[in-house]
Amino acid sequence: MNPTLRGSYACKYNWNSRLNRRNAMQMYCAPIHPSGNAIARTETPPRTPMTVAIIGLVMAGGLAACSSKPHEFDKVDAIMMCRDAITAQARDPDKVDIPTVDDFGNSHEYYFAWGASSKRIRMRNGLGMEVPVTASCIVNRKSKRITSLTINGETLI
Repeated sequence: MNPTLRGSYACKYNWNSRLNRRNAMQMYCAPIHPSGNAIARTETPPRTPMTVAIIGLVMAGGLAACSSKPHEFDKVDAIMMCRDAITAQARDPDKVDIPTVDDFGNSHEYYFAWGASSKRIRMRNGLGMEVPVTASCIVNRKSKRITSLTINGETLI
């Protein structure tokens, strides 16, 4: 190594008995000043197999996320649309409790119903009391839009 070149480094290995056997050898590097003397002594951390494995997994995970196929519209997306629409109609949207129900639709639509034969929605009325509410919601699978929304017998859509 030519110590007269700017940006040159002098490195050496030192034995450190405080570390475990695998990492006992540490490399110390110091940049060389044009005069030939080391400017500062810096420690380079050892690269363990675990560090290399973690970096590899993070990089592979990032690449896998980029190559995955797009999300398809499904039952979960449809019921979330219905929940958002029902919550928007509530007097106190923060206090709405909408339980998860089964899909009773067919191959063209998702159909969700909250009523006497299933779990009911809980909302606050004008007096601030929590009351049970019936509702139904139909979402078209192809257009991904709500085609019917009924709350307490009143058709909104």
